[in-house]
Amino acid sequence: MIQSILGAVIMSLATSSLLIAIRLGQNALDNTKRYPLTNYEKNILKYAGYNKATDSDILSQEIYVKIDQLLLDNKAQ
Repeated sequence: MIQSILGAVIMSLATSSLLIAIRLGQNALDNTKRYPLTNYEKNILKYAGYNKATDSDILSQEIYVKIDQLLLDNKAQ
């Protein structure tokens, strides 16, 4: 009897943890689109050889498109 109750509690905690982790991941993706690249990220791009201002704009746009695709794929599943 006690083992059944303990098993149910553990199962409930595991399910809750999984749902919280999924929600945090979705929030992280949503917030990624809201903020522009930071100066640190722009410096990384500069050192990687993307020196033109248009390079960072193109990269930012590609990031937004990929995140949108990922969010749509997750909603479809």
